[in-house]
Amino acid sequence: MCNVNIPRKDNSNLELTLKTGKTAIIIGANGSGKTRLAVYLEEQLGEKAHRIAAHRALNLNPDVKKSPNQKLRNI
Repeated sequence: MCNVNIPRKDNSNLELTLKTGKTAIIIGANGSGKTRLAVYLEEQLGEKAHRIAAHRALNLNPDVKKSPNQKLRNI
């Protein structure tokens, strides 16, 4: 388990606990600081962290047919 203090704009800290062997996923709007946070965590954790950008890991099978839009709306 790793504890990381993340600085906030108001000069306080947010303590984040990451469990060894578990995956942490960062979700947010464009421009919200996801990449900056991931880089900061990598710098703080060193060899204990490995970052994979979602758009780089995305691999779709072109043989899988798309569902029609109407079918998706009814889910």
